[in-house]
Amino acid sequence: MIAGMISLAETNYGEGGESGILHDVSIRIRAISELYDLLYTTDSITDVRLDDYLTRIVAPVVRVSDNIELSESYDTVVMPVKSAISLGIIVTEILTNAVKYAFPGNRKGSLSFSLRKTDTGAMIEISDDGAGLPDNFDISTAHSLGFKLVLMIIKQIKGDYSLDGKNGTRWRISFPVD
Repeated sequence: MIAGMISLAETNYGEGGESGILHDVSIRIRAISELYDLLYTTDSITDVRLDDYLTRIVAPVVRVSDNIELSESYDTVVMPVKSAISLGIIVTEILTNAVKYAFPGNRKGSLSFSLRKTDTGAMIEISDDGAGLPDNFDISTAHSLGFKLVLMIIKQIKGDYSLDGKNGTRWRISFPVD
Protein backbone atom coordinates (compact mmCIF):
# COMPACT_ATOMS: atom_id res chain seq x y z
CA MET A 1 0.00 0.00 0.00
CA ILE A 2 2.81 2.42 0.90
CA ALA A 3 4.71 1.55 -2.28
CA GLY A 4 1.57 2.18 -4.30
CA MET A 5 1.08 5.60 -2.72
CA ILE A 6 4.69 6.51 -3.45
CA SER A 7 4.29 5.39 -7.08
CA LEU A 8 1.24 7.60 -7.37
CA ALA A 9 3.17 10.57 -5.98
CA GLU A 10 6.05 9.76 -8.32
CA THR A 11 3.82 10.13 -11.38
CA ASN A 12 2.70 13.55 -10.14
CA TYR A 13 6.27 14.84 -10.10
CA GLY A 14 7.06 13.79 -13.68
CA GLU A 15 10.76 13.86 -14.56
CA GLY A 16 11.94 16.09 -11.67
CA GLY A 17 14.43 15.16 -8.97
CA GLU A 18 11.61 14.38 -6.56
CA SER A 19 10.37 11.67 -8.92
CA GLY A 20 13.76 9.91 -8.85
CA ILE A 21 13.93 10.05 -5.07
CA LEU A 22 10.42 8.65 -4.75
CA HIS A 23 11.26 5.90 -7.25
CA ASP A 24 14.31 4.85 -5.21
CA VAL A 25 12.26 4.79 -1.99
CA SER A 26 9.55 2.78 -3.74
CA ILE A 27 12.08 0.15 -4.88
CA ARG A 28 13.43 -0.21 -1.34
CA ILE A 29 9.94 -0.61 0.12
CA ARG A 30 8.98 -3.17 -2.52
CA ALA A 31 12.09 -5.22 -1.70
CA ILE A 32 11.08 -5.46 1.94
CA SER A 33 7.40 -6.07 1.17
CA GLU A 34 8.30 -8.98 -1.13
CA LEU A 35 9.91 -10.73 1.82
CA TYR A 36 6.78 -10.34 3.92
CA ASP A 37 4.64 -11.60 1.04
CA LEU A 38 6.91 -14.64 0.82
CA LEU A 39 6.65 -15.26 4.56
CA TYR A 40 2.85 -15.36 4.33
CA THR A 41 3.11 -18.29 1.92
CA THR A 42 5.62 -20.37 3.88
CA ASP A 43 5.49 -22.42 7.07
CA SER A 44 8.30 -20.54 8.83
CA ILE A 45 8.41 -17.04 10.24
CA THR A 46 12.06 -17.26 11.26
CA ASP A 47 13.76 -18.60 8.12
CA VAL A 48 13.31 -17.91 4.42
CA ARG A 49 14.69 -19.25 1.19
CA LEU A 50 16.95 -16.45 0.06
CA ASP A 51 16.81 -17.64 -3.55
CA ASP A 52 12.99 -17.34 -3.61
CA TYR A 53 13.18 -13.87 -2.10
CA LEU A 54 15.90 -12.53 -4.40
CA THR A 55 14.12 -13.97 -7.45
CA ARG A 56 11.18 -11.71 -6.54
CA ILE A 57 13.25 -8.51 -6.32
CA VAL A 58 16.06 -8.77 -8.89
CA ALA A 59 14.11 -8.79 -12.16
CA PRO A 60 11.65 -5.99 -11.24
CA VAL A 61 14.51 -3.61 -10.42
CA VAL A 62 16.29 -4.33 -13.70
CA ARG A 63 13.10 -4.35 -15.79
CA VAL A 64 12.71 -0.58 -15.44
CA SER A 65 15.15 -0.38 -18.37
CA ASP A 66 14.37 -2.04 -21.70
CA ASN A 67 18.06 -1.79 -22.66
CA ILE A 68 19.43 -4.22 -20.08
CA GLU A 69 19.49 -7.97 -20.62
CA LEU A 70 19.39 -9.86 -17.31
CA SER A 71 20.76 -13.31 -16.58
CA GLU A 72 20.08 -14.91 -13.20
CA SER A 73 21.35 -18.01 -11.42
CA TYR A 74 20.39 -19.21 -7.93
CA ASP A 75 21.38 -21.95 -5.51
CA THR A 76 18.95 -22.80 -2.74
CA VAL A 77 19.99 -20.95 0.43
CA VAL A 78 17.91 -20.89 3.63
CA MET A 79 18.65 -18.20 6.19
CA PRO A 80 17.13 -16.10 8.97
CA VAL A 81 14.61 -13.46 7.91
CA LYS A 82 16.62 -10.58 9.42
CA SER A 83 19.69 -11.44 7.32
CA ALA A 84 17.54 -11.91 4.21
CA ILE A 85 16.10 -8.40 4.62
CA SER A 86 19.63 -7.01 4.90
CA LEU A 87 20.71 -8.83 1.74
CA GLY A 88 17.60 -7.66 -0.08
CA ILE A 89 18.52 -4.06 0.69
CA ILE A 90 22.11 -4.60 -0.48
CA VAL A 91 20.99 -6.21 -3.74
CA THR A 92 18.40 -3.50 -4.38
CA GLU A 93 20.96 -0.72 -3.86
CA ILE A 94 23.55 -2.27 -6.15
CA LEU A 95 21.06 -3.11 -8.89
CA THR A 96 19.47 0.34 -8.74
CA ASN A 97 22.91 1.94 -9.20
CA ALA A 98 23.67 -0.38 -12.12
CA VAL A 99 20.40 0.48 -13.86
CA LYS A 100 20.93 4.22 -13.29
CA TYR A 101 24.62 4.61 -14.10
CA ALA A 102 26.13 1.60 -15.90
CA PHE A 103 24.58 2.30 -19.29
CA PRO A 104 24.58 6.05 -19.96
CA GLY A 105 22.62 7.44 -22.87
CA ASN A 106 20.28 4.40 -22.94
CA ARG A 107 23.15 2.22 -24.10
CA LYS A 108 22.29 -1.48 -24.32
CA GLY A 109 24.04 -3.85 -21.98
CA SER A 110 23.81 -6.92 -19.82
CA LEU A 111 23.65 -7.55 -16.11
CA SER A 112 24.31 -10.85 -14.38
CA PHE A 113 23.11 -11.89 -10.93
CA SER A 114 23.99 -15.07 -9.07
CA LEU A 115 23.53 -16.54 -5.60
CA ARG A 116 25.89 -19.42 -4.81
CA LYS A 117 26.47 -21.65 -1.83
CA THR A 118 30.07 -21.68 -0.62
CA ASP A 119 32.00 -23.72 1.94
CA THR A 120 31.60 -20.91 4.48
CA GLY A 121 28.11 -19.67 3.61
CA ALA A 122 26.98 -18.05 0.39
CA MET A 123 28.03 -15.47 -2.18
CA ILE A 124 26.12 -12.99 -4.31
CA GLU A 125 27.73 -11.75 -7.50
CA ILE A 126 26.32 -8.84 -9.47
CA SER A 127 28.14 -7.77 -12.61
CA ASP A 128 27.43 -5.61 -15.63
CA ASP A 129 29.24 -4.79 -18.86
CA GLY A 130 28.58 -1.09 -18.50
CA ALA A 131 30.70 2.01 -18.02
CA GLY A 132 32.47 0.77 -14.88
CA LEU A 133 33.77 3.03 -12.13
CA PRO A 134 36.10 6.03 -12.46
CA ASP A 135 39.83 5.20 -12.22
CA ASN A 136 40.22 7.09 -8.95
CA PHE A 137 37.05 5.67 -7.36
CA ASP A 138 37.41 4.73 -3.68
CA ILE A 139 34.28 3.25 -2.17
CA SER A 140 35.45 4.04 1.37
CA THR A 141 35.32 7.77 0.59
CA ALA A 142 32.25 7.73 -1.67
CA HIS A 143 29.56 10.23 -0.68
CA SER A 144 26.67 8.11 -1.95
CA LEU A 145 24.16 7.11 0.71
CA GLY A 146 23.61 3.86 -1.19
CA PHE A 147 27.29 2.86 -1.03
CA LYS A 148 27.48 3.76 2.65
CA LEU A 149 24.38 1.69 3.34
CA VAL A 150 25.73 -1.30 1.42
CA LEU A 151 29.06 -1.25 3.27
CA MET A 152 27.37 -0.81 6.66
CA ILE A 153 25.01 -3.74 6.09
CA ILE A 154 27.79 -6.01 4.79
CA LYS A 155 29.67 -5.31 8.01
CA GLN A 156 26.54 -5.95 10.13
CA ILE A 157 25.96 -9.38 8.57
CA LYS A 158 29.66 -10.22 9.06
CA GLY A 159 30.13 -10.38 5.32
CA ASP A 160 32.98 -9.50 3.02
CA TYR A 161 33.00 -7.93 -0.42
CA SER A 162 35.11 -7.18 -3.43
CA LEU A 163 34.37 -4.51 -6.00
CA ASP A 164 35.94 -4.32 -9.45
CA GLY A 165 35.07 -1.31 -11.58
CA LYS A 166 37.09 -2.04 -14.71
CA ASN A 167 35.36 -3.40 -17.84
CA GLY A 168 31.98 -2.89 -16.21
CA THR A 169 31.34 -3.31 -12.52
CA ARG A 170 31.42 -6.52 -10.47
CA TRP A 171 30.39 -6.92 -6.86
CA ARG A 172 31.08 -10.13 -4.91
CA ILE A 173 29.52 -10.30 -1.49
CA SER A 174 30.28 -13.31 0.71
CA PHE A 175 28.39 -13.90 3.94
CA PRO A 176 27.82 -16.60 6.54
CA VAL A 177 24.58 -18.55 6.55
CA ASP A 178 23.38 -19.52 10.04
